[in-house]
Amino acid sequence: MDAVSDAIGGVASMQQEGQHREIFRWLSPIDPFTRQSDFLRRRQKGTGEWFLETPQFKEWLEGKEKTLFCPGIPGAGKTMIASIVSDNLKAVRDQDAVRNVRTGVAFIYCIYNEREQQSLDDILASILVQLVLGQPVIPESVQKVYKSHRKGEKPRLSLDEISKEITAIIKCYSRIFIVVDALDECRDDDIRKSLLSKLFELQTVSDIRLMVTFRPGAISEALIKTRIEIRAQNEDLEIYLRNQMSKLPDVVTENHELQNKIKDRISYLARGMFLLAQLYINSLADKLTENAIDIALKNMRAGEKGLDEAYDAAVQRIESQLPGFRELGERVLLWIVFARRPLTTEELRHALAVKAGTSSLDTRSLYTAKDIVSSCAGLATIDGDSGIIRLVHYTTQEYFQRNYWKNFPNVQKDIIAATCLTYLSYDVFGGGYCSYWLDLVPRQKQNPFFDYAARNWAFHAREVQGSVLELALKFLESDSKSSAASQISSIGKQPVCGIHLATYFDLKEIMEKLVKKNNLNIQDGEGRTPLSYAAETENMEMVRLLLENGAQINMEDNARRRPLSEAIEKRNTTIVQYLLSWGADLEYVYYYTPLSKAIEGGDDAVVELLLANGARPDAEDRRGWKPLSQAIEVGNAATVKHLLAVGIDVNYDYGIARLETPAGFVRQFVRRSVSATSI
Repeated sequence: MDAVSDAIGGVASMQQEGQHREIFRWLSPIDPFTRQSDFLRRRQKGTGEWFLETPQFKEWLEGKEKTLFCPGIPGAGKTMIASIVSDNLKAVRDQDAVRNVRTGVAFIYCIYNEREQQSLDDILASILVQLVLGQPVIPESVQKVYKSHRKGEKPRLSLDEISKEITAIIKCYSRIFIVVDALDECRDDDIRKSLLSKLFELQTVSDIRLMVTFRPGAISEALIKTRIEIRAQNEDLEIYLRNQMSKLPDVVTENHELQNKIKDRISYLARGMFLLAQLYINSLADKLTENAIDIALKNMRAGEKGLDEAYDAAVQRIESQLPGFRELGERVLLWIVFARRPLTTEELRHALAVKAGTSSLDTRSLYTAKDIVSSCAGLATIDGDSGIIRLVHYTTQEYFQRNYWKNFPNVQKDIIAATCLTYLSYDVFGGGYCSYWLDLVPRQKQNPFFDYAARNWAFHAREVQGSVLELALKFLESDSKSSAASQISSIGKQPVCGIHLATYFDLKEIMEKLVKKNNLNIQDGEGRTPLSYAAETENMEMVRLLLENGAQINMEDNARRRPLSEAIEKRNTTIVQYLLSWGADLEYVYYYTPLSKAIEGGDDAVVELLLANGARPDAEDRRGWKPLSQAIEVGNAATVKHLLAVGIDVNYDYGIARLETPAGFVRQFVRRSVSATSI
């Protein structure tokens, strides 16, 4: 976290840093500082300078152009250029500060396998965080919403609130530079378009200079005015290749003529792709004779077409290793490619050390980080600050998503699920959930893989339920261990049992076993049953399975809610109808009646369904309200008409002095009563 601490240092004293770090983490899960620091650490000294000297960049820096578009083919070094520009802009910002000119800098690195953490809200919130860091103090408005969050009133800022805070804080700057790298690696096209639209909108009200890197085709040509195409320059390739010669076998380091031959050949074939040069250099690491190197150079292909062949060659190198390294490389790539989020090196070390049939982790089975990386034949790297292990490029990820099982057919497809379930079943978690938060922190620290396994086991198990059935049952039938895991994933109120989790995560094959020997009406800490979970997740198959095996349909939770309440809240007419066919009670009252809850939700189809099945149109809820008063409150004309059509009594006291009618007009209700003519 050193890079983050450095960034926070501008706005906080040592005493404040912890609190400010918590505020920034709450605002956005994205950490651009660590990514930036890692790329600068990997930069070959002297590379990328060409970009800073281009006329287009200088004009953008001076404000003559507002937006600088930077397309580049895969592997051209776009992210490295973005990190160099961001570093240069921080120097500009510091120079401006000396002249009392307030310049803001924000940068975003879109990362292919972190797309789930890069929603539009997250990206804009990260920009907000970085602009806040440029201020002497955190704005009072941000501190205020954070305090609301601490009280449980505000889980996260909404998109509108983030936009409002950004609009306010940009007024504190004379100019702002925003760099967005790898826009094409955003989660989907809608996010890309919305992000650009929002940034363009901000440019209309402030001096904001935007730079975007992307694959060709990711942005409409109609938008692009000023551009710099990013390609690995010959001078930069020369610097890189020259620095790599000392890392090759002795046959190269001792032969300058051979070195020149390698540099000339790879530089020619790379054709603007740093990545390809890197892969080709790695491919020579095990070539120990001049003849072997000559053959390898002749087999290399140029440009993008050479990428897949370079990856194929890397796979061959992995497979030609000694068995221990070969198996390790196959498993490391499996985890990096198919894990649901990037893993830290410690998380991966522990995952790889899990052995089938064990009840605890033997630390003697931990691999070293060096061996983990070297087993992947140059395809994996470890971020310096975060410790996250990644593939060298997102095209590597794409390649293995297409080809992993073809390349490694002997790897079992259930390894990730089986590893998670075995780990979560370890004796160390037999104490169940931690009553005190301070007890949970050391548990996570001492068991690095616990967080990932607890949050993601069900996703991996769902795809291979048949092959991990026994492991899943062992874990889920231990209430203490399943409760320990659910505390991390925040599913339900403790204590949560295995059957709740299997229901929530839609593990149908596993549930078919669990329903035969478990109490289907067992309640979690909120009094909720598995049927309540099934209704909440709108899982019709699970609702049917539970009811057909004896689940009680009218069990109440601690708030007196029933499964029917969950289905009504989700506006799922299919599940509502099915629950009614099994005898769900329409007349119970918790805070609302089922009918008043449906009216509040504004779903006419559910309202009509409840009325058709016998719901009383004049039943009062706990507030003393009747369905008609609820319909007027939410302004639902169709429901008002429907209730009037069934002949309800409208001449009674609603207890409401002023309401908005379905037509949208505000009317006074004389003596707190309403007559048929006033509707």
